[in-house]
Amino acid sequence: MRVFLAIFALLLLTLSACVPGLAQDMELHRDLQSGRVVFITVPKPAASSLPQSPRAGKASAPKDPIQSASSFLEQHGPEFGAAGKGMDLTFVRADEDQLGMTHVSFRQRYYGIPVVGTGVSVHLSKDGEVASVSTGSADWIDAPTSPGITSKQAEKIAIDAMIKEFALKARPIVYENSLVVFPKSLIENSPDTTSYLAYEVKLRAEEFGRAAEDWIIGSMGNFVGKRPNDI
Repeated sequence: MRVFLAIFALLLLTLSACVPGLAQDMELHRDLQSGRVVFITVPKPAASSLPQSPRAGKASAPKDPIQSASSFLEQHGPEFGAAGKGMDLTFVRADEDQLGMTHVSFRQRYYGIPVVGTGVSVHLSKDGEVASVSTGSADWIDAPTSPGITSKQAEKIAIDAMIKEFALKARPIVYENSLVVFPKSLIENSPDTTSYLAYEVKLRAEEFGRAAEDWIIGSMGNFVGKRPNDI
């Protein structure tokens, strides 16, 4: 057991680094393979040491978790990669768990274009204070914002690729096609900064037992691939 605890402690030290100069002495936890920040621990604000007056009145109302999360990211996001050129975070949802904590999720966009596989979740305590942040943002993106092929051309490339890969007899159906930024390096968890402007073409082919496939087609027609199932 002692050996296990020692290894676990060493792993935590490897994964995390308390960076001097960060606001509130936030602790950044980095992925070992890519070196990118994936989790931030935020110390709880120290309680006031001054005695409370019995006439101080009612306690202040709980903070709005969405507003608190948005303000935190606006103020501190640049310190851990949750901000960058052309980057903005759009609110997705807020969920409260059984412990009373609220988890506020955001999706990344690049000049208004959704970025595949990215997002930030801010975790707040019962009193509305930010306790930690899970981040999978890509602040290094430098991709064009105007595609070189049309959405119909992208659909044809995706359909032809799917027919060839699975030897389909029937033509698959396109049920969604949208322009996205595809940060290939983030999805592959590698340290480089490769990213594409692409079409995400979602196809359905019932004949071989799979309901859908998501194909990523480069905006110049120069990249063909399938979106991993777990992003």
